[in-house]
Amino acid sequence: RRAAARLLGESALPAAAGALRAGLADPNPRVREAAALGLGIRGDSRTYDPLLAALGDRDPEVVRMAAWAIGGLGDERAVPSLVTLLDRREPGVRQAAVWALGDIESPRAVAPLLPLLRDRETDVRRTTAEALGSIEDSSATAALIAALGDADESVRLAVVRALGSIEDRRAVKPLTGVLGDRSAVVRAAAEAET
Repeated sequence: RRAAARLLGESALPAAAGALRAGLADPNPRVREAAALGLGIRGDSRTYDPLLAALGDRDPEVVRMAAWAIGGLGDERAVPSLVTLLDRREPGVRQAAVWALGDIESPRAVAPLLPLLRDRETDVRRTTAEALGSIEDSSATAALIAALGDADESVRLAVVRALGSIEDRRAVKPLTGVLGDRSAVVRAAAEAET
């Protein structure tokens, strides 16, 4: 059933979406996860409601995949539901919610995302910087400037790129300071953004 759900996601058959929606109610969490993936691959806005419901699934992998899929739809109505996932204990769920919010590009997501620049998980911090860069809202500038000091190179790189995307003049001097970063990749990105 799991493999069938994945194949249905790639199918152009009209009945495939119905079968995938039904798969979200399957007793097997891996089938529900594959159904959410399949619906995400289809990118059909008619799948919004079932995917939104799947954000409340008891299995974190189903929630993670549903968040990814709903982000791909770009529907701003999902922002409040995705924001509730930012406090989940599972890093993969937090990261998927952050990614989805960045994909939706709603300025309403900026304030709830800012604390995740200090998340204990590197991937969550990096994805948060990337999401804020996608949203391009200058209200994130101060928090991103503070994150230039992150211990992880990939996070600092994402922060530099996000600040470059936002194009807020307040970031010019801090980005100039990054030209002395210990990472050649981060220095090169800062040079490109200044």
